[in-house]
Amino acid sequence: LQLFTARTLCFQTEITPLALVRPRRTPKPTDLWSVPFSYTFGTLKSSDGQVVREFWLKNRSVSFVDVELSPSQPLLANPSWTYPYRVNYDTTNWKMIARLLHQNHEEIPARSRMQILIDAETFLAHSNLPQLYVYILGYLAQEQDLGVSLLGMDAIHRLFDSFRGIDLPELQLYLAPVVAQLDKLLDDSQTNTELAALWLIDPIRLSKLYHLRCMTNRPTCDHKNQARRWMLFPNSMRDDVHKQVTAVCHFFFTHNTTKEVCYLTQLKTRGNQWSTAVQLAACSHGDRVVKLAAKQIVATKNAAIFASTLQSDFSLHYNAKFRRALWTQIGKMTAEERNLLFSVD
Repeated sequence: LQLFTARTLCFQTEITPLALVRPRRTPKPTDLWSVPFSYTFGTLKSSDGQVVREFWLKNRSVSFVDVELSPSQPLLANPSWTYPYRVNYDTTNWKMIARLLHQNHEEIPARSRMQILIDAETFLAHSNLPQLYVYILGYLAQEQDLGVSLLGMDAIHRLFDSFRGIDLPELQLYLAPVVAQLDKLLDDSQTNTELAALWLIDPIRLSKLYHLRCMTNRPTCDHKNQARRWMLFPNSMRDDVHKQVTAVCHFFFTHNTTKEVCYLTQLKTRGNQWSTAVQLAACSHGDRVVKLAAKQIVATKNAAIFASTLQSDFSLHYNAKFRRALWTQIGKMTAEERNLLFSVD
């Protein structure tokens, strides 16, 4: 990892926390190595132009002052993600980069925007400034580059996944414009086979978009119409099955419905729709549904099915009622059955 702070420039090629300390006598290192490093500030459109510095870093800390760097200028390290390492900045520089992304993100190269997203998640998401990371993600509502946006979508999905079980309507509202932009990019990519293929490189990429649509209550989730269709014809899955089941799951999680007949019929019969019905039952708040589903899942004696329903492939929601029912049923298993299923030996 390459740690980096701005203004008084200090480069450190170790993974230890960065600190300015008095020089002290240390043994001469025997493992000398060099790292190519570069940074830039300013823009080509400004009167002062753009400054690019390139040099070699040794495996020791280096400190100096760049007299041409203004305190109000954001500094971008490793422009265009030239070298394969991560970069951390001081808080001031992170804030200036975040502001530039929102004001004019095209001043930053696309590959650098990718690295910023990855480095921000690495260094900010679990720091004492997680709100700065969320603020950076918000710029994606303006992003036009599909490659950058897909990296951002993965990051947003991980962010929501890390907050399962916590109601954060402000976060959902703030990131809803980003999901709207992702919807637009998906529509635009349908006329370009190369761009459309980017959505299919990761087999669960479209599924993530379906999750985010429903999590942020986008009209494209279409959960009411999809649920109405499923309740009328529970054995008929049309369109994209994952898209439809995600929407139905969201509907049953956010609405108190009494139409449980479809669930109960499919849960009691091991037909083709049984696995889908189990996943949907994990989204329900109906007592009869979650209890029957938990009983049926435990009856399979299959740990993979247990994990699948707990992870919920069709939703980012956290259904505490279903989990209680499932753990209650698991508690009724004999000690021998539990050891057989969950033993690491």
